[in-house]
Amino acid sequence: MLARLSTRTAPTSVRSAALAASSCRPRALALGVVAGLLAASSSAVALRRGVASSPLARSRSPSRRRSSQGPSTTRTMAASGPPEGAAGKPPYWVDDEELMFPPGRKVEMLKQLWAGAYDGWTDVTEMPHVTLYLRPISSRPPKWEPLEWPLLFPRTVTQTRLFALTGFNPMGEKADIEANKAANARMEKDLETLDPKPRTWWKAFGFAEDWREDGFVLAYTPEEAEAARAAVVELAKKYKQGAIYAYEPLLEPPRVERSKELLLRRTIAAAMPDTVEENVVMERCGRPDTMRFSKPIIPDEEYP
Repeated sequence: MLARLSTRTAPTSVRSAALAASSCRPRALALGVVAGLLAASSSAVALRRGVASSPLARSRSPSRRRSSQGPSTTRTMAASGPPEGAAGKPPYWVDDEELMFPPGRKVEMLKQLWAGAYDGWTDVTEMPHVTLYLRPISSRPPKWEPLEWPLLFPRTVTQTRLFALTGFNPMGEKADIEANKAANARMEKDLETLDPKPRTWWKAFGFAEDWREDGFVLAYTPEEAEAARAAVVELAKKYKQGAIYAYEPLLEPPRVERSKELLLRRTIAAAMPDTVEENVVMERCGRPDTMRFSKPIIPDEEYP
């Protein structure tokens, strides 16, 4: 009777073993077999629970590994390099914040940065030893009022088509200043053999509150603009640059402002997708003294 009661509470495999044992052996032997099987089953369950709760098992748990997105996990991955993404390409990696951004978000961040950037042009033809500053009209101070004598662009700017590019920070990834300046030096040599050859060019820099990149502005006639754009884009791709700038006089200015006071700056994709492109209306302005990267020349150690 005890054997039958015990087998009702045991698993099917245990009950079958107990019944088989009781059919050919004395009842006492059957009770011993049942007790042994139940003890073995309980030990196995306890062993499995103990292993599952161990620190080693937790570290190897797939569900925990998938849900772990904290800083410690990012630091571990950063030590061995970022994991590969779609098509074997690594996702963009931001070391400063120890965050991993998918390419789409990285492109959007760069698009916003480039669209809101100021420009500084040094030694423009007709303006030697002068730095000419430009800003998006969306960056005007809150209490801005039109100047009685607005700052105008020189004829070289309003009667040509301009393209700006740099060798700094390939694909938007921060590089040290030595590597950036070496890339610009190589690019400057490439300008000598660029086809079509620019009518003139000058050094320039783009900057924001916490960003700066030095480069060049190339001037072409309107008739050369299409071929020049293709050539400059290819040169930018050679240096793994995400985009270039293209400038032209704004033919239909907003409100009552005259076209010779405004430029249309287009961000044109090079090594990045077309989604980085953006059109911004630019105006000439004085140097924004409150922005630390607005100086024409800054020491190497001050570059962001």
